[in-house]
Amino acid sequence: MKKILLILFAFITLSGCSYKTEMEISSKNETDIAVEKTIDFTVEKSSLTKGFQTILPQVEILNSDNSPKILVNLGVVECADIIVDKVTLFNNEIIIYTTRVLSTENNDIVVPQLIIRFDNMDVSELNNKSFKIVGTNYKPINLTFNKNEILSKIYAELKITPSSTPKVFLVKENNKLIWKVYLDNVFDRTLSDNLLANLTVKVDSDTGKIIHLNKKIISKYYGEGKILDLSNKLLIYSESNTSENNNEPYQSLNIYDLKTNTSNKIYSTHNIIKTAKINSNSNYIAVIENTEKFSELILINLKNNIIQKIQNTDFSNIDNIIWKDNKLYFSCTSENQNSSIYLYDIKSNQTNKIIETDKKISDFDIYNNNLIFTEFNNNTKNFNIYLKTENELKKVSEGFSIKFIDKYHIAFLKHDEKYGRNTLNLLDLVNGNIDSLNDFDIEKYSILNKNQIILLVRKIIDTEFSLYMYNISDKSYEKISDTISKNTFYNSNVKRIFIDINPSFHSGVNSKIYAIDLEN
Repeated sequence: MKKILLILFAFITLSGCSYKTEMEISSKNETDIAVEKTIDFTVEKSSLTKGFQTILPQVEILNSDNSPKILVNLGVVECADIIVDKVTLFNNEIIIYTTRVLSTENNDIVVPQLIIRFDNMDVSELNNKSFKIVGTNYKPINLTFNKNEILSKIYAELKITPSSTPKVFLVKENNKLIWKVYLDNVFDRTLSDNLLANLTVKVDSDTGKIIHLNKKIISKYYGEGKILDLSNKLLIYSESNTSENNNEPYQSLNIYDLKTNTSNKIYSTHNIIKTAKINSNSNYIAVIENTEKFSELILINLKNNIIQKIQNTDFSNIDNIIWKDNKLYFSCTSENQNSSIYLYDIKSNQTNKIIETDKKISDFDIYNNNLIFTEFNNNTKNFNIYLKTENELKKVSEGFSIKFIDKYHIAFLKHDEKYGRNTLNLLDLVNGNIDSLNDFDIEKYSILNKNQIILLVRKIIDTEFSLYMYNISDKSYEKISDTISKNTFYNSNVKRIFIDINPSFHSGVNSKIYAIDLEN
């Protein structure tokens, strides 16, 4: 059990004297003499933190199987470092003597924290003690508000909702302490569409009053739904609705024209839209929709507004679709549970079987006459990866989310069980060599060209991500932007990202869709 104690902080100034090993202190009854004894200790860790959640001096007794330890929080101090001079025991009180170190150039306002271990004391003995912190040459700074209280005041007064971790600093300006807060990707609830904004806020540390505000709107509102695909011309998203006549739920497929900034509903169904992909010319959309018993493949001709179902008695469930050079390929599962991949000819309305296998195909990709696919396995996150050429079918690696870079190289993700993250791997199909990018935990990626890959990387907090451009030839990467949605799409031509996200205050069934221009 943790024991946290708020501490009486004493301030003393020493000049031309040193500590004694034993120090006599007179009590109210001068006939009784108490002795302050020095305790052996080790400072295991010392850090100058800027969390500012805890701003008062306190001591926490830590659980330890061996020697007892305490976490000492010294409160808010302006310093370059902190030194523990000695630790003593007087009556039943442990006294920790500390000194701040000042620099001529680099003093910071921080919350010093120390982990102190006592080798010659057991845990039960420590639990019965009280504590006092003595600053030999400083007093902690007395703050009216801690960091969380300041943030709550900002959120309430400005009517904003955060979506990412704020950056909070306590700084001196004109000999006055100021909270300086940077807030990125906040939802502005004062606007009808709750647009995203970046804010810089300064707050008086004594009164909690906002003394400076700089707000920049960074997003445009595109509607509500789930983003399914993005081309250079169109954004495709599905939207859940309820019929006004009979209250039955249905889904619609919408397109947003990036040039005209207009949105249109192009298809609706009482089934569930699983996915939709647009071809490179942005004139056809392939849709997989799930019924209660099976899935269907729908083809939408955007030019002529023609919608047709692609039907064949050989397959009952459509699993995946991809466009390659404006050719539509799809994988499916037959009644005998074999998997097949087909090429659909748009002009002739005919299907041509590329491969049939007893392996359950999860995802696949095609480059000229070469095919790669993964074999689904419910017992692992890393599936067997197979390469199918004109002459053979062979296993080449294990992973998921496979894509051709060129004829001789593929990319895929692999889950690292030890570290709980997904790594990007580039496989040379000729010599079998694999280059792995282990610096990130990758949510998803896309191939931009033969030398560049766009990475969506998870940060420490589950709701925060970053976009990176990875250069294959020199194995370097460059950050593009931070983002707050794992369903993020990036258009490199216009330097714009598109996200769908469900804010905590939003009560609708659909997520909100935003576009963020990175060049503004």
